[in-house]
Amino acid sequence: MNLSDLILILFIILFVVLGIRAGFKKSLISFIGFAVSLIITILLAAVATRALLTLDGFSSLVAGRDGSFFAFFYRHLLNSLDYISIEYLRAAYNYGGADAVDYVFLGGGFDPTSIFMLVVYPLVRSAAVSPVMLNSTMGTARELFALELSYGLAVFLVGVAMFIVLRIIVACISIVLRKKSANRAALKAAARLGGGLIGLARGALYAGIILMVLSLMAGFSFMNAPMRNIEESMFVGNLANGANTVSELVIRSAPDHDRFEMLLLAAGFEVV
Repeated sequence: MNLSDLILILFIILFVVLGIRAGFKKSLISFIGFAVSLIITILLAAVATRALLTLDGFSSLVAGRDGSFFAFFYRHLLNSLDYISIEYLRAAYNYGGADAVDYVFLGGGFDPTSIFMLVVYPLVRSAAVSPVMLNSTMGTARELFALELSYGLAVFLVGVAMFIVLRIIVACISIVLRKKSANRAALKAAARLGGGLIGLARGALYAGIILMVLSLMAGFSFMNAPMRNIEESMFVGNLANGANTVSELVIRSAPDHDRFEMLLLAAGFEVV
């Protein structure tokens, strides 16, 4: 057990305590509202982001050359990605398909069991094996990673905004649905136990979301030490698998071909 495990346990215990204090009924209504808002956000965030990319101001913020998410990620990503050219990736894909592309990145020094490879790479991989991206005028994998991470950050921010709006709507509905609980001690004890279990599930869910956010920064050199500590955790592996599933759901929720073209054009690259 390391520091990451201790923080994770304390974080989940906090939600268990909050659930016990709130009781089963309030915790259940709150959790259902949270889950519904989260599911809708996961399914629609990428679709909404793709629609927003048609707006010049938003596309410039995401993938413009200056003062954009793309510019930030490109400056801070690992320099080793410059040694992997798009031409080399294209040749690898033509030779051995997606497996050959995976081998190129694994040979570039990325640990296949790392949080970065489990959570972020599925998003980047969809671009690395896309004919649109491989036949563009991008020069290196560093540009490809930066462009895809910029898109991932845009989806995350749009998702946060959607989630907040949905939570406000669900909270208003839940106020109407709540009724006073019975006063009997036995029912109160059962309610608090149920609230604690709901809090446990909610804490684990929040921890997975935080892990996804941290994984977006895993390619930065200054995150090497923190990410090593997280990867050595006893519990983070299971959360990473869950976060990976969510990443794949987000990827599949919007057509890749159109968004790849919009991102490339916004960043000043040509689609051949």
